Amino acid sequence: MNLTTLLTQNKKRIVKCWLELVFASYHEDSHTFLQTQNDRFNNPLGVTTTAAITALYDEIIREGRIDSDKITSCLDKIIRIRAAQELSCEEALKFIFQLKQVVRDILNQEITAHTLQGSFNSFDATVDALALRAFSVYTGIREELNHIRMNEYKRMHTRILERYDRLLDRTGAGLMAETKPKDSDHQEYE
Repeated sequence: MNLTTLLTQNKKRIVKCWLELVFASYHEDSHTFLQTQNDRFNNPLGVTTTAAITALYDEIIREGRIDSDKITSCLDKIIRIRAAQELSCEEALKFIFQLKQVVRDILNQEITAHTLQGSFNSFDATVDALALRAFSVYTGIREELNHIRMNEYKRMHTRILERYDRLLDRTGAGLMAETKPKDSDHQEYE
């Protein structure tokens, strides 16, 4: 028996426990709702997270070459939600390291009985590499969110200045009125 077989056979249990830990990072009142409500319209966060975690797990345990685009896509779906909720980097990415603990808790006896510690160390390295990719995804999303916020800030202040200028124009003391040349200024040069 190898570790991949154990991970595949125990997929349902591992993913369920992993999701419980992911959802536990949300407010207590939301925790149960996120896990039990399967309607994507009533619970988009829970459904998206569940689907992405399941797909991510499938990619991690897949034998052969891992599809890095699919991994990145799964991570993006999970982390985008967590980054938008203003979770710290540690809190947003903690779920990746929790997978190691879940697998240890569920498969510890089998790993020991089948002397699969070497394979488990390889699994640990895969999860660590996943964490590095997740950090890259997280920073990209945070940069994107900051760019959106900055653009909104600029638009908001531009609108305020435009309204202020229109208000001053109505009273004849607008900013543009101060910079417009007077007719007497033009006559001096003619």
